[in-house]
Amino acid sequence: MKLIFSLLILNIFVISMNCWVGYSLYNQEEFIQNNITDDVHCFTTSSGLNSMSNGEIKPFKNDCGYGTCNEDRSISFTGCSVAAIAPPCYIGPGDLSKPFPDCCYEIICPQDISENKL
Repeated sequence: MKLIFSLLILNIFVISMNCWVGYSLYNQEEFIQNNITDDVHCFTTSSGLNSMSNGEIKPFKNDCGYGTCNEDRSISFTGCSVAAIAPPCYIGPGDLSKPFPDCCYEIICPQDISENKL
């Protein structure tokens, strides 16, 4: 019974994982330092996004997530949620060739756990 309860809690945790979000205000100093002209609506060196037009959604360069250029020149960031998992489960690598959220890492558990046969 204790095992079934633990697996139920684990399943709730895994199912409820979503993503993280961040927000960066317009930074005029960053525009000046990088010689960015006024025709660029948003700019950041974070996550390899660089120049963005108003409303543009751009994937991160070497990570799973994306940035969105907002009307007020701020940038919203969205990425895979943070996870901690107990053995024998583990976190497998994501596939950066896929779009978000399909590029996120996977939580992998031995088949015995998922079938309640431990």
